Amino acid sequence: MSDIDPRTLANGDLEAEVATLSAQLDVAEHRLLALTGELDGRQRQRDPGLPSLAAWLSWRVGLGPVAAREKVRGVQLLPDHRRTRLKTAPVLDVRMAEVGV
Repeated sequence: MSDIDPRTLANGDLEAEVATLSAQLDVAEHRLLALTGELDGRQRQRDPGLPSLAAWLSWRVGLGPVAAREKVRGVQLLPDHRRTRLKTAPVLDVRMAEVGV
């Protein structure tokens, strides 16, 4: 629906579009955290001049430095069993079904 001017949408259609986009953002954020956790767990050598995963995230994907640190910090605070669950959280199965993923 993204090619349709939102000013022309009926309220119900506009609400549905907002709900769909919100679900897609939730799914994408979940995936980003899962992948960030995997990268952090690997503790691979970073590129020269990039001392941390947060610095790499900031440089590579354009996150602000504070936002990048918070992503890494959030994943690091999860116990290992929660990191595993993050990859398969059932609540996101519902969200993904809502958006047809």
